[in-house]
Amino acid sequence: RCSLKRTSSIYEFLDLRHGQEHTNRIVETLPTIFRCSLKRTSSIYEFLDSRHEQEQTNRIVETFPAVLSCSLKRTKDVYDSLDSKGINANEYIEQFPLLLYFSPRFIRNNPLDKIFEVMRRLEERRSKLQTDSTFNSGEREISVFDKVAYRRYKEQEE
Repeated sequence: RCSLKRTSSIYEFLDLRHGQEHTNRIVETLPTIFRCSLKRTSSIYEFLDSRHEQEQTNRIVETFPAVLSCSLKRTKDVYDSLDSKGINANEYIEQFPLLLYFSPRFIRNNPLDKIFEVMRRLEERRSKLQTDSTFNSGEREISVFDKVAYRRYKEQEE
Protein backbone atom coordinates (compact mmCIF):
# COMPACT_ATOMS: atom_id res chain seq x y z
CA ARG A 1 0.00 0.00 0.00
CA CYS A 2 1.09 3.52 -0.67
CA SER A 3 1.12 6.27 1.89
CA LEU A 4 -0.77 9.48 1.30
CA LYS A 5 2.52 11.35 1.59
CA ARG A 6 4.15 9.26 -1.17
CA THR A 7 1.09 9.58 -3.41
CA SER A 8 0.95 13.35 -2.88
CA SER A 9 4.65 13.83 -3.53
CA ILE A 10 4.49 11.85 -6.78
CA TYR A 11 1.45 13.84 -7.94
CA GLU A 12 3.24 17.10 -7.10
CA PHE A 13 6.38 16.01 -8.95
CA LEU A 14 4.44 14.93 -12.05
CA ASP A 15 2.24 18.05 -12.00
CA LEU A 16 5.35 20.25 -12.00
CA ARG A 17 6.80 18.35 -14.95
CA HIS A 18 3.70 17.71 -17.04
CA GLY A 19 0.73 19.72 -15.81
CA GLN A 20 -2.40 18.23 -14.28
CA GLU A 21 -3.98 16.85 -17.46
CA HIS A 22 -0.90 14.89 -18.54
CA THR A 23 -0.25 13.78 -14.95
CA ASN A 24 -3.75 12.33 -14.74
CA ARG A 25 -3.21 10.44 -17.98
CA ILE A 26 0.16 9.10 -16.82
CA VAL A 27 -1.36 7.93 -13.53
CA GLU A 28 -4.35 6.34 -15.30
CA THR A 29 -2.01 4.51 -17.66
CA LEU A 30 0.52 3.54 -14.98
CA PRO A 31 -1.13 3.40 -11.54
CA THR A 32 1.80 1.34 -10.28
CA ILE A 33 3.86 4.53 -10.27
CA PHE A 34 2.68 4.99 -6.69
CA ARG A 35 4.62 1.88 -5.70
CA CYS A 36 7.86 3.56 -6.77
CA SER A 37 9.67 5.97 -4.52
CA LEU A 38 9.95 9.58 -5.55
CA LYS A 39 13.73 9.12 -5.54
CA ARG A 40 13.47 6.26 -8.05
CA THR A 41 11.07 8.20 -10.27
CA SER A 42 13.34 11.27 -10.09
CA SER A 43 16.38 9.21 -11.09
CA ILE A 44 14.65 8.08 -14.31
CA TYR A 45 13.79 11.71 -15.12
CA GLU A 46 17.35 12.83 -14.31
CA PHE A 47 18.80 10.24 -16.68
CA LEU A 48 16.34 11.10 -19.46
CA ASP A 49 17.04 14.82 -18.92
CA SER A 50 20.77 14.10 -19.27
CA ARG A 51 20.08 12.65 -22.73
CA HIS A 52 17.27 14.97 -23.90
CA GLU A 53 15.85 18.44 -23.40
CA GLN A 54 13.26 18.52 -20.59
CA GLU A 55 10.41 19.01 -23.06
CA GLN A 56 11.49 15.88 -24.96
CA THR A 57 11.81 13.90 -21.72
CA ASN A 58 8.27 14.91 -20.80
CA ARG A 59 7.01 13.86 -24.23
CA ILE A 60 8.75 10.48 -23.93
CA VAL A 61 7.13 9.84 -20.54
CA GLU A 62 3.73 11.07 -21.73
CA THR A 63 3.91 8.79 -24.77
CA PHE A 64 5.32 5.78 -22.92
CA PRO A 65 4.65 6.13 -19.17
CA ALA A 66 5.84 2.57 -18.53
CA VAL A 67 9.41 3.87 -18.75
CA LEU A 68 8.87 5.04 -15.16
CA SER A 69 8.33 1.46 -14.05
CA CYS A 70 11.61 0.25 -15.58
CA SER A 71 14.82 0.22 -13.61
CA LEU A 72 17.36 2.93 -14.27
CA LYS A 73 19.91 0.28 -15.25
CA ARG A 74 17.56 -1.21 -17.84
CA THR A 75 16.76 2.21 -19.28
CA LYS A 76 20.47 3.04 -19.56
CA ASP A 77 21.12 -0.35 -21.18
CA VAL A 78 18.49 0.35 -23.84
CA TYR A 79 20.27 3.60 -24.74
CA ASP A 80 23.66 1.86 -24.73
CA SER A 81 22.33 -0.91 -26.99
CA LEU A 82 21.03 1.62 -29.49
CA ASP A 83 24.24 3.65 -29.31
CA SER A 84 26.25 0.49 -30.01
CA LYS A 85 24.36 0.11 -33.30
CA GLY A 86 25.96 3.36 -34.46
CA ILE A 87 22.72 5.33 -34.43
CA ASN A 88 21.72 8.39 -32.44
CA ALA A 89 19.79 6.75 -29.59
CA ASN A 90 18.49 10.10 -28.34
CA GLU A 91 16.98 10.99 -31.70
CA TYR A 92 15.43 7.56 -32.20
CA ILE A 93 13.90 7.45 -28.72
CA GLU A 94 12.53 10.98 -29.13
CA GLN A 95 10.81 9.86 -32.32
CA PHE A 96 9.90 6.39 -31.05
CA PRO A 97 9.55 6.24 -27.26
CA LEU A 98 8.20 2.71 -27.69
CA LEU A 99 11.83 1.62 -28.21
CA LEU A 100 12.09 1.76 -24.42
CA TYR A 101 9.62 -1.13 -24.32
CA PHE A 102 12.18 -3.55 -25.76
CA SER A 103 14.82 -5.33 -23.73
CA PRO A 104 18.42 -4.27 -24.25
CA ARG A 105 19.22 -7.81 -25.38
CA PHE A 106 16.48 -7.73 -28.04
CA ILE A 107 17.85 -4.45 -29.35
CA ARG A 108 21.46 -5.71 -29.34
CA ASN A 109 20.61 -9.01 -31.05
CA ASN A 110 18.33 -7.75 -33.82
CA PRO A 111 18.78 -5.46 -36.81
CA LEU A 112 16.85 -2.19 -36.83
CA ASP A 113 14.46 -3.34 -39.54
CA LYS A 114 13.31 -6.25 -37.36
CA ILE A 115 12.89 -3.95 -34.36
CA PHE A 116 10.80 -1.58 -36.48
CA GLU A 117 8.72 -4.50 -37.77
CA VAL A 118 7.90 -5.53 -34.20
CA MET A 119 7.16 -1.90 -33.34
CA ARG A 120 4.81 -1.70 -36.31
CA ARG A 121 2.93 -4.77 -35.06
CA LEU A 122 2.73 -3.28 -31.57
CA GLU A 123 1.53 0.00 -33.02
CA GLU A 124 -1.34 -1.83 -34.72
CA ARG A 125 -2.44 -3.20 -31.34
CA ARG A 126 -2.18 0.04 -29.37
CA SER A 127 -5.01 2.54 -29.39
CA LYS A 128 -4.57 5.76 -31.31
CA LEU A 129 -5.06 7.64 -28.04
CA GLN A 130 -1.89 6.11 -26.60
CA THR A 131 0.32 6.49 -29.63
CA ASP A 132 0.90 9.60 -31.66
CA SER A 133 2.77 7.76 -34.37
CA THR A 134 1.12 8.80 -37.60
CA PHE A 135 1.23 11.83 -39.82
CA ASN A 136 -0.99 12.94 -42.67
CA SER A 137 0.36 13.06 -46.18
CA GLY A 138 -2.30 14.40 -48.45
CA GLU A 139 -5.30 12.17 -47.91
CA ARG A 140 -3.34 9.25 -46.41
CA GLU A 141 -2.32 8.56 -42.84
CA ILE A 142 1.19 7.08 -42.76
CA SER A 143 2.92 5.37 -39.86
CA VAL A 144 6.15 7.05 -38.81
CA PHE A 145 7.65 3.58 -38.50
CA ASP A 146 7.05 3.05 -42.21
CA LYS A 147 8.48 6.49 -42.97
CA VAL A 148 11.71 5.81 -41.06
CA ALA A 149 12.10 2.29 -42.45
CA TYR A 150 11.56 3.64 -45.97
CA ARG A 151 14.11 6.44 -45.43
CA ARG A 152 16.64 3.93 -44.06
CA TYR A 153 16.29 1.63 -47.07
CA LYS A 154 16.50 4.61 -49.45
CA GLU A 155 19.80 5.66 -47.85
CA GLN A 156 21.19 2.13 -48.28
CA GLU A 157 20.33 2.15 -52.00
CA GLU A 158 22.29 5.37 -52.61
